[in-house]
Amino acid sequence: MSKISSKYQKDFKNMDYKNPRLIRDKENKKNRLFKFVGWLMAIAVIGLLYLLFFSPVFKIQSLEINGLEKIKPENINKIIDEYRYDKSWLVFSHNNFWSFQKSEIKTKIYNHYYFEEFEIKKKWPNEIIINLKEKKSAINWLTKNLCYHLDLTGLAIEYCEESNGYLTIRDLHDQGLEVGEVALSAKDLDYIRDMFAQLNVVVGEALHLINIEKQDNLLTITSEEGIELRLNSNLTVQEQITRLRTLLSQPEVKGNLTNLKYIDLRFGEKIYYQ
Repeated sequence: MSKISSKYQKDFKNMDYKNPRLIRDKENKKNRLFKFVGWLMAIAVIGLLYLLFFSPVFKIQSLEINGLEKIKPENINKIIDEYRYDKSWLVFSHNNFWSFQKSEIKTKIYNHYYFEEFEIKKKWPNEIIINLKEKKSAINWLTKNLCYHLDLTGLAIEYCEESNGYLTIRDLHDQGLEVGEVALSAKDLDYIRDMFAQLNVVVGEALHLINIEKQDNLLTITSEEGIELRLNSNLTVQEQITRLRTLLSQPEVKGNLTNLKYIDLRFGEKIYYQ
């Protein structure tokens, strides 16, 4: 009997006798398990997101602000509330322990006020504590129909809410200014404050000085009586004070002071008045 060629012979030894239906059933079970685990993970993620960002557990319940002196608490609270009840991506409220961003609220507050010290603490699970120290205001600065409080360095630290009895300077150049920017140098501010203080000593009760207008090196100080004192910031305080003192010692000026319109001390030894 002739043998069958090897190329026509079946390899019965390596044939797979597994049941195709059983294989499909096993794969279906595995797919169902994967789907079940996937659904569990999705539910867990959704539940975690709800717990962290939407449940009352982490909703901000307490806001504490420490260190305010001149600034009204309601002004700071208004800025914070506008931020708290805004949403990120139209979904996540900022009134939440996790989505309340310290850097963002600091930026918003600093758009209106500038502080010597400023710290925000988040206390688990739903408290916000703000500790701050106000800068000391030295002067009111008026420009573009806005009033700013300046600190001793000339930095705009807040918008004016009221004069508070501070010296007021109007910028006749009407240059724009933002909180956190420098309106004038500390040297210029010291000069103006020193000049104003010494002028008050010289005029005494005869004049009640109220406001200053500044344009480059020209300073114009007005009084309640309507008299203007015109000064030159390129000249020293002392030389102008000395000349004013000399002028006021003259009988024809001293007795007629409230009837004058102006005294001009800007031109060295020459004094002009009317």
